[in-house]
Amino acid sequence: MKRSLQFALLLLAASTCIFSRAVALQEVSFQQAYDLAKDYAPDVAIAQYDLERASANSSIAMSRILPQVGMFGQWSSNNLDYERSAIFPDQNYPGKRYGIQVTQALLRTSDGLEASRSKSLEELSAEQLKIAENELLKGLIEAFLGVLLAQSQKSAAASEVAAVVQREAEASALYEKQLLPVTQLLETKSRLHTVEADEISANASMEIARERLSLFTGQQITPRNTLSSFSLFSTISTADDAATLAVTYSDRVSAAEKSLRAAELAVLRERATWLPNVDLSLSYQHSDIGFDNLSAPARDTSIVSIGFNYPLFDGGARFAKIRKAKAELGGARVKLDAEIRESSARARAGWLNLKGLEQRLISTKSALVAAQANVDATTEAVRAGVATFSDSLMTLAQRRAAETTYNEAKFMYVMGWVELQLSVGTNPETIVPKLSKILHGE
Repeated sequence: MKRSLQFALLLLAASTCIFSRAVALQEVSFQQAYDLAKDYAPDVAIAQYDLERASANSSIAMSRILPQVGMFGQWSSNNLDYERSAIFPDQNYPGKRYGIQVTQALLRTSDGLEASRSKSLEELSAEQLKIAENELLKGLIEAFLGVLLAQSQKSAAASEVAAVVQREAEASALYEKQLLPVTQLLETKSRLHTVEADEISANASMEIARERLSLFTGQQITPRNTLSSFSLFSTISTADDAATLAVTYSDRVSAAEKSLRAAELAVLRERATWLPNVDLSLSYQHSDIGFDNLSAPARDTSIVSIGFNYPLFDGGARFAKIRKAKAELGGARVKLDAEIRESSARARAGWLNLKGLEQRLISTKSALVAAQANVDATTEAVRAGVATFSDSLMTLAQRRAAETTYNEAKFMYVMGWVELQLSVGTNPETIVPKLSKILHGE
């Protein structure tokens, strides 16, 4: 009795602590949790900065083939002193020189190809941002469902504790009337201690799961409870259809394609350095000073020129750059082929996994219904004297195991659905609202 009291006090203290914290925690839907995580996630922030950097590099590369316009000017005060000369008097005069110059590249093939390559790299960064958002969604839904699963396990444990407490009271009453063997009473008390410990453990597991969720959101939150049942339908008919969609729309395949395109343009750019650079320049200048800032009549000068530049020898650097670019191109081709195979296999496996999880969800729900019916029947049998308290305790444990298995099956089904959707290129912004609505009945 003393040990039972100690367990009860420990359970009460833990429950009070958990309840106090739960009151302070903000309940959020999955949509709200995703919005928090997206603003907080460092990987997504880094990918966004990488995209901004790639966009800036693309603009810089494009600027090299656009017209370059510049103004220049010089205003000076000149003091001219001829030493020991009676012929040339000293002079003090102001001077000015100003004008404008426009330069346009006529033939800069390598710069044009570099601008195209930089644009491909910008598109690659955009795909990598999508990949980071996909990874965030996968990690967040796993953590979010982990809290919900822990909450369901805590609820199942608490339900069994309440049922066993009732069984203990009934067993004690029968034992006092000498209608029940002491072994069954002791077995009931022992089971009560076990399920009380299980409930405390479930509370701790729930707190740990909440801490993991806070790593994604940056805030101490708790998920809003889900519906007791839900359905997530997939419009993908076969595993082959899933594989086709993955190859066509997967962000990882698209990123590998962008990387290959950038590598191809890098090879062309290096080869184009063997071509001459030709520029057209237009300039206008007004000046009233001449060589060595000597005074001269004011004049206007307009110049049109074509500049030509072709390097003859650079120590073999151009050959080395072409070899390097070709090596990067070969690696990009291999990576694209590998990504196509992996994305196809991942989508096929995801489709087959989801089908298996659907069947498991149906089976575990039926098992839970059967376990509950067994509890009800055994309870009546104990009261009628045709079953023992041991039988009742066993059916309660079986019901909790069936409920835990069913909840695990629900959350594994959700994870399987999310992974399949991401593998075929579905945008997280499309998945999250639908998933939040299904989970919370919004």
